[in-house]
Amino acid sequence: MAIKYKIFSISILTLVIGLFGSCKKYPDNPPYFQEIDSLRLPPNRKVLIIGVDGFASAPAQAIAPAKLIALLQKSKYSWDAISDKPSNSATVWKTLTSGVQSTKHKVLDSSFAQTQTGDDEHQVVKKYPSFFNLLLSSTKPELTNSFIGRWDDIYKMAIPEVEDRLILGSDQLVKDSLVKRIKSAAISDITLVQFSDLAGAGVQYGFSENAPGYKTAVEKLADNLSEIIDALKSRPGYNKSEEWLVIITGTNGGVDHNYTGGTVPERTVPLIYYNERFSRQEFSAQGIQLNVTLNNKGATAIRAKLDPSAADMFNFGSQTYGATQYTVQFKILTSSTASYPVFFSKSGPSLGDATGFAVFLTGSSGLWQMNLGNRRMQTAAKKINDGAWHTCTFVIYDSIDGAGAKKRWVKRFTDGVRINPEDVSRDVTGMNLTNTRDVILGFADFTSGGNTEPVPINFQDVAIFNTALSDAEVASMVCMPDLTKHPKVANLKGYWPCNDGFQSQFANLVNPAQPFNLSGNFIWANLKQTLCSYPSSNPKPGAIQTQFQMPDIIQQTFYWVGVTVPNSWGIDGTRWLQNYETEFYQ
Repeated sequence: MAIKYKIFSISILTLVIGLFGSCKKYPDNPPYFQEIDSLRLPPNRKVLIIGVDGFASAPAQAIAPAKLIALLQKSKYSWDAISDKPSNSATVWKTLTSGVQSTKHKVLDSSFAQTQTGDDEHQVVKKYPSFFNLLLSSTKPELTNSFIGRWDDIYKMAIPEVEDRLILGSDQLVKDSLVKRIKSAAISDITLVQFSDLAGAGVQYGFSENAPGYKTAVEKLADNLSEIIDALKSRPGYNKSEEWLVIITGTNGGVDHNYTGGTVPERTVPLIYYNERFSRQEFSAQGIQLNVTLNNKGATAIRAKLDPSAADMFNFGSQTYGATQYTVQFKILTSSTASYPVFFSKSGPSLGDATGFAVFLTGSSGLWQMNLGNRRMQTAAKKINDGAWHTCTFVIYDSIDGAGAKKRWVKRFTDGVRINPEDVSRDVTGMNLTNTRDVILGFADFTSGGNTEPVPINFQDVAIFNTALSDAEVASMVCMPDLTKHPKVANLKGYWPCNDGFQSQFANLVNPAQPFNLSGNFIWANLKQTLCSYPSSNPKPGAIQTQFQMPDIIQQTFYWVGVTVPNSWGIDGTRWLQNYETEFYQ
């Protein structure tokens, strides 16, 4: 149907620009298009954000209270949204209120203090203020705001700029106070609410649909949410002079009797965006294999550096018989034909004089080769730049040669198959393979000896053992879904699956304090090509494949109230809700 008034043509152009002009940090949702029958200017817009501590996704979905399911009929929602890691209350509330993940804001414990990482005690850690603070310098500083919750440290430490705050002793009092404000003549433009009873019930009874105490708390939450929505609908201006976006999110999930461990169940939460005009749409990460493609070079390089506290585990030391032996495995995916690009290294400044190791490609031939010290091992029997996943392994090990000499050797494998075992260049006896270089996935800053081109490449299942695995053990790891279950897990010194799907790091499952830290303009994207070690999973029927994340909440809040977000704020997330404007611009 044609638009009746020419005055709206500029607004249409604005909408189109808005649909395609946003900057992406995380995988965005696919655009959704409808015919626009009419267009109206938005009324007074308000946002209600409800953060629920201990809102564990799996048991809540199993309990499925009727009043909670009813909300979904007018919602964009996900049952497998990601909060943050670690999953303690201070970290996730800082993430929720700042719009950035903990790898940026560095609040990792209940003190709300920023944690210094690395060895530089003089480093300046960037501060990320709350979105209430950002509003003060925004394009709409006149917007009013308030907080009603249970924990006074949230407003003292995370949102000190909030204009109006009320701390109460129970979820019942929080709900009653919120409903009273909603029914009053005036309520803030942005209201943040905290509920905590679910966390307490989970700790006491267990985060399970089979725990009666937790089930009762989930059902009570559903009753409270329904009463809050009914109160909004009773406002005289509801969907007339004002338009509401209600965001309901778990701040952490839970497993057994705990919610602070950072495991997948402890950080997987429901996330619901409700508006009376929304059409129901579920989003799910099921079937997605999120990964970061490392690429570019120099100042624009997208790469990952191992935390300095862990770099020494890749110093292989003096190569003498009887010293520590090592096994290093990594899976890679690339189609690059670049000339001798280094993509995994602890060496430099060139391929010719390295004291550590450097793994590189051979260009169009697509073979993986490596330098260990100044010994170059070039033979490789299988092409790996074919756009499929391949498992590469090298082992530093001892043996005695035919003359009885005790030697230190290197053997290599592609997809579990050993490469050219008779090559004498494998002898590294007497070399010193220790240096002070960074351990880098992606482009390395070599000054000569090749490595002049970047290589688009993806990593997964990077691992290091402080023992030499046998040929059979190497072959058995190729499709092993979780190396923390390896028979020699006691020798596993580092394991980075590289499929986290959020944050600016590849987490180390052996020692969380030793991640690979991502840098550059990286994007977590769905690769679609799956590993044999990756649990097979089909997309959830009827759901759009994407990963909802907590920083999206602030982006949607600012979008809804019309606040421009400058790049200088540095907040994460995407404004995906704008893809559905035809549902609520009436």
